[in-house]
Amino acid sequence: MFAIITCLEQHDSRQLVWAVLICVMSVCAGLSAYRRARVTEGSFRLAWLALLAVLLGAGVWATHFMSMLAFRKNMVAMFGLDLTLVSLLVAAAGFFSGAGVAACSSRPLGRALGGGLCGLAIAAMHFIGVSAMRLPAHFVWSPTLVVLSIVIGATASAAALVVAGEMKNLPRAISAAVLLIVAICGLHFTAMAAATLVPGPLIQQPGFYGREGLALGVGMLAGVILFCGGAVFMMDGMSKAATLGALQASLNQVPSAIGFFDRNLRLIFWNENFAELLQQYGIEARAALPYEAMVAVAAEQGLPSTLAVARSTADFQLNPSSFEPFRTPDGRWFEARSGATRDGGFVALLNDVTAQRELIEQTARAQVLAERVSRSKSEFLANTSHEIRTPLNALLGMVQVMERNDLDPEQRRRLHLVAESGHSLLAVLNSVLDLAKIEAGKFELDEHPFDLEKTVRVAVSGFEPLAAQKELGLLVEVDPDAAGVWRGDSDRLRQVLSNLVANAVKFTHQGHVLVRVTGGEAGVRFCVQDSGIGIATEKQELIFAAFEQADASTTRKFGGTGLGLAICASIVTTMGGRLAVRSAPGEGSEFGFTLALERLADEALPPAPPAMQDEGQLTLSILVAEDNPNNQLVLSALLEPFGVALTLTDDGAAAVEAFAAGGFDVVLMDVQMPRMNGMQAAAEIRRIERDRGLARVPIVALTANVMNHQVQEYLAAGMDSFIAKPIQLTELLAALASLPQRAARAVA
Repeated sequence: MFAIITCLEQHDSRQLVWAVLICVMSVCAGLSAYRRARVTEGSFRLAWLALLAVLLGAGVWATHFMSMLAFRKNMVAMFGLDLTLVSLLVAAAGFFSGAGVAACSSRPLGRALGGGLCGLAIAAMHFIGVSAMRLPAHFVWSPTLVVLSIVIGATASAAALVVAGEMKNLPRAISAAVLLIVAICGLHFTAMAAATLVPGPLIQQPGFYGREGLALGVGMLAGVILFCGGAVFMMDGMSKAATLGALQASLNQVPSAIGFFDRNLRLIFWNENFAELLQQYGIEARAALPYEAMVAVAAEQGLPSTLAVARSTADFQLNPSSFEPFRTPDGRWFEARSGATRDGGFVALLNDVTAQRELIEQTARAQVLAERVSRSKSEFLANTSHEIRTPLNALLGMVQVMERNDLDPEQRRRLHLVAESGHSLLAVLNSVLDLAKIEAGKFELDEHPFDLEKTVRVAVSGFEPLAAQKELGLLVEVDPDAAGVWRGDSDRLRQVLSNLVANAVKFTHQGHVLVRVTGGEAGVRFCVQDSGIGIATEKQELIFAAFEQADASTTRKFGGTGLGLAICASIVTTMGGRLAVRSAPGEGSEFGFTLALERLADEALPPAPPAMQDEGQLTLSILVAEDNPNNQLVLSALLEPFGVALTLTDDGAAAVEAFAAGGFDVVLMDVQMPRMNGMQAAAEIRRIERDRGLARVPIVALTANVMNHQVQEYLAAGMDSFIAKPIQLTELLAALASLPQRAARAVA
């Protein structure tokens, strides 16, 4: 260290200042070029490396020879032109190679290797430059200090490029520049301290020049360095300004409000929307605006506490997050998000979600309205169904009673017309209810074992009289591979086939109607063919829409609501198939669908309930709760021939009182009644049974309300089954026959 201080004392301080300034300028400009070389590729990287080599090579050379001019200024010195130029070229080549290795490496070890090469280039330039010098003395070198100077140059240069990295922040850039200056100046003055001058004669050689020539060359090169360095800084500044300007213009086009904060949570960059958002809270967007101060002011005007809480840099980096939407003073809604940036800061992104929230609110209001309409529609349909089924129950019930009397042919024909009209009206009502279930998504299947051939023939048999009347052949073909027991909803399958056969018979004037059922790997195939009027191709999709028919005139000529095929298509779809049609005007039609049913063994079919068609078979005590006198009369007339004991009550409360007296085998319960409805009465009966430890008495609902959700309510209230109004005597007798009490009380 003493030798180095002594060496410094032998230099002209003013010239040393110039040498250091040249060194600082060249290092800063060279590192700026190095940063550009790291982030570019190909020919652009080579160009930046070449500029770096010129700046640092010439800067180190000029620093060295400016220091040499300042060394022992009163001593006569001569310099060899050839070695002087060689030292300059060695410095430039060394920096090009070393910086190139570091710029292409993504690892610290590679950058350290490149920096070491730069340090060796500094050392080579120094000692070649010293050998180009002629003094009236001889150099005697200290090996220790020579090695130390090389180590200082290589180590400091390696550390400089390792620390530099991509120089994405100012501290790294300053640290890298200081280390590189230490490498250059430390090597030079340590190496000069390693030299001891022994006086001797000055040997004149051709091609050597004096201090004045060297000073001129160094001065010119220093000017070039200053000019190039200034140009690099100007280009870098202009490039940054252009980049920031382009970025600012781009961000201003973004609909979101964007603000960038540094590692100290200070605002450094923002767009116009961010500034506009801050203005709503009386805050002016400015550089270095602290985050905490910004949200503190905004919190006083309603900013949510989740955003107003002071956040640490680590929290923003480790927990990028979003916040609940908040409302600004101008009435808009914003959603805030935060995320860490690579320099340790964070970016705040605020999106205007006013339109989305309005859409959500509109959707919610529309959903509430739709649910209200759906409830109103369901209530209307339920009430309508009840009001239509109640008189139909009396009408069709009395028809069944009268059919048991002796009638002359004309009376029986008239009675049959009344029954047929009533059943037609009931079919229309059932179609409307089915469509309502389908639209509400409440259409359900009841899968169970059934005999397929029997189901098909029952569906067709009801149309045999009409087909015979029109002199049509009504044929049923069930292949052996389709016959047998299957699992599925036989009632819905019968409904679909009945609708298809009804249409086929209705629209066929001569020829035949054929129902064919075949089995295969894909499932069971059902086809209904006719030789009727046919359907035009452009109308074939239309017929599956609700309330539509291929030709409006068919409604007037043949009747119908236009619901049958729409309901059939929906049922088939629910069952896993697709209803399709092939037809042509005047050539008939074929409707078909395939269902993937599960085949079962014949033993899987449950036994049929015992038949109860003969009068005088039942000895049951039945409690009836029915508020409508006409319906009471119908029940009495229907069951009177079977010898049952009926106890009639007008409402649920009276039924509970009668039940409490005991002695009943079954309860037939209406649902809609005054004072106490059927579900309340059923629940009360179940309570009495529990309190008294009585056996469970079956309760069968007799109701005109038969939608799925209503039936579930009946079962939940304690009822065991239901019979829909209008009451069919066969269904009522089958229900009574299935009761466990009948097995003990029925008489042969």
